[in-house]
Amino acid sequence: MNALRKKMYTGKVELHNGWELRPYAYLTSEGTYVPELSARKHHPGSAIDIVTINEICGSKDDAFSVALKRGMCLLATLAIGTRLGA
Repeated sequence: MNALRKKMYTGKVELHNGWELRPYAYLTSEGTYVPELSARKHHPGSAIDIVTINEICGSKDDAFSVALKRGMCLLATLAIGTRLGA
């Protein structure tokens, strides 16, 4: 994933279980898109975590979809870990 980033696109924020998930898609110099996701707790002053997903997509909408699906998996894992006391 050494592709140079030419342009970034931002998707709309989605709220899930008290978390804000925002997908991003970077257009590479090869004309493909790399999905990224920002996530933070839904209250002022919360820190933001950025996750770059090691995948190449053919369109920005596909990249947004991949980012949100991965974000939902991360939130589900976090919720399970919290319930188990991890």
